[in-house]
Amino acid sequence: MLGESFYYTYNSMYVNITSYFRGKKYRFNNIFGYLRSSLSRSGGVYALAADDTKSEKTRRFMDLAENPYLLSPSVSKVSVDLAEIPKYLCAYAKLLVWAHKHFYPLVWCLSHLRFGYFSSAIDATDAFCMIIEGNQNEMCLPRSVFAATMSRRFKKDGAMFVGVFHPSRRLHAWVIEGDCIAYRNDSIWINFTPVSILI
Repeated sequence: MLGESFYYTYNSMYVNITSYFRGKKYRFNNIFGYLRSSLSRSGGVYALAADDTKSEKTRRFMDLAENPYLLSPSVSKVSVDLAEIPKYLCAYAKLLVWAHKHFYPLVWCLSHLRFGYFSSAIDATDAFCMIIEGNQNEMCLPRSVFAATMSRRFKKDGAMFVGVFHPSRRLHAWVIEGDCIAYRNDSIWINFTPVSILI
């Protein structure tokens, strides 16, 4: 995007991206869930180490995030039945919502788990939306973590993004799996510049 550049560093399963915009640099703290900004004298760097084993997957999903026309439409049919969702998954979804509001480091810890209950992140996202009703715009992070941890495909073929809407500090989270956005009703993600990726 115009006026922006990036610098990548690795932190566990997360790729931190320092985003530079109009003389400021922005970094997302994955453990505590806040965005830091400071004045910058440099324009930043857009590079990954060639020998990094994660770089190929990271580059592929960054390419999809930066070029939305490469993505396919999400399937229109919902294949998840609320009555068939185990109670412990409902409790897990509610725990993510609680942790997001009250104790963010727990979200970070849970995001590293891989349960693989659903066949895809789309199915996992549909399930979350059935369990947690209401304004889904406010649930973007717990919904994305639920999808990442519950999809069997995510580890091999998925990425969770956290992005910032420049020049504000507004944040948004979304999941791309394969070549689809996991939340079929997410039309705002293209306005956000990635500052962190969970791979």
